[in-house]
Amino acid sequence: MPRANESSSCALCDSEPTFYDGMYLGFMGLLSLLMHWVCIDRHARSARFTVGIVVQHLSALAESVLAAAGTLLLTEPIGSVRVTSCRVKSLADWYTVAYNPTPNYEQTLSCTQEAVYPLYSMVFLYYTLSLVAMVTIRPWLAARYLPGSGSRAVFTALYFFPSLVLVHAIFAGILYEIFPYLVMVASVISVAVHYACQLNQQMRALVLHSVTELRSAVIVLGHWLLHAYGLVAVTQLSRPLLHSLMLLLVPFPTVFYIITVRFTDPARMGTS
Repeated sequence: MPRANESSSCALCDSEPTFYDGMYLGFMGLLSLLMHWVCIDRHARSARFTVGIVVQHLSALAESVLAAAGTLLLTEPIGSVRVTSCRVKSLADWYTVAYNPTPNYEQTLSCTQEAVYPLYSMVFLYYTLSLVAMVTIRPWLAARYLPGSGSRAVFTALYFFPSLVLVHAIFAGILYEIFPYLVMVASVISVAVHYACQLNQQMRALVLHSVTELRSAVIVLGHWLLHAYGLVAVTQLSRPLLHSLMLLLVPFPTVFYIITVRFTDPARMGTS
């Protein structure tokens, strides 16, 4: 895919995606996978992992992996997992359609191309392949292992995929700039909501629930991994030792909530 260089000449893009580019593509892939898992968990309405629920979760993971592999193979150079890309220089690179020329202010010429290739089109291809994989694989597994709730999770995905496509089409450039901070903030808020939904808000009960309940342990660990993902994307591990040590702070929001939860008990506040 060519784009204009510093001298305004058309030059073929032959750069390798940067570390940050890869983290962004990974974020867009994880976004749909996490939405699959949340939908499966919500529709299952079970506090424990059953065989049917685990099968559905693994199916969503397999669909995402197959879609990612297919996306790599179908992106230039086709048939190779190696990807060549155009470097992102500014936010405007994502919205080249807004820079179509209008000679003599008469008629707009639609001649712009994807200046950030393949970071924009690759995500659309991934979502398309994910949708195809889901409707091919998941209904059979849902009917066999999780009838009813499994099908509802599939139907929900048919709604959120178009939403993801629309969000990416409009806000891709903005998401590219802010996604690490978005991931970290969302993971902190989400883990707080997870604990706030527990009926017993005593510190000991929250700790035991996180350790002894498999579903809760997986949810908390998943939030920690997401927080670490955002932290790695922000730092890009440019200073490996320092930034690796910063990852030790990932559990801090969870620990902070558990330690301070007793100070937010409405019953205690009312009696003080």
